[in-house]
Amino acid sequence: MSKENVETVRRHNEAWNRRDLTTWLASFHSGAEIDWSRSRGPLKRVYRGHGELEVFWDAFWSTFEDVQVEPHGFREAGSEVVVPNTAHIRGRQGIEVVARSTFVFTVENGQITRLSCSKSETRFSETRRSKPPGCGLGDVAQAGGLL
Repeated sequence: MSKENVETVRRHNEAWNRRDLTTWLASFHSGAEIDWSRSRGPLKRVYRGHGELEVFWDAFWSTFEDVQVEPHGFREAGSEVVVPNTAHIRGRQGIEVVARSTFVFTVENGQITRLSCSKSETRFSETRRSKPPGCGLGDVAQAGGLL
């Protein structure tokens, strides 16, 4: 089952990078949650159910011109898939940010039931400001001068 879990997460990531909301949302169970509570920014909270997951999606994509998540492997741990990654983010005003984090997906019966993010390193290519490592839209947006 774990290879199927990895494929579910891989397809989920590909849908995100294509900005394919329909496929991305379909990868989640109807009662799934995204735990973004470790973010220091305005999206700091837990999102539950497809309606709130769509709110999360809309907030991300309305803030940034492009967000590409580059996974650095998919590690299986029972029903969880751990994905260290680098997000390449370009803001609406051309500011480019590289944020490193680790996503932890819980997959059950071929659908994601939970996604959480662990903090890691954030780097900014067009700003003099720096900020401690963080996780999520708010950290990147605030430090990059986007919010």
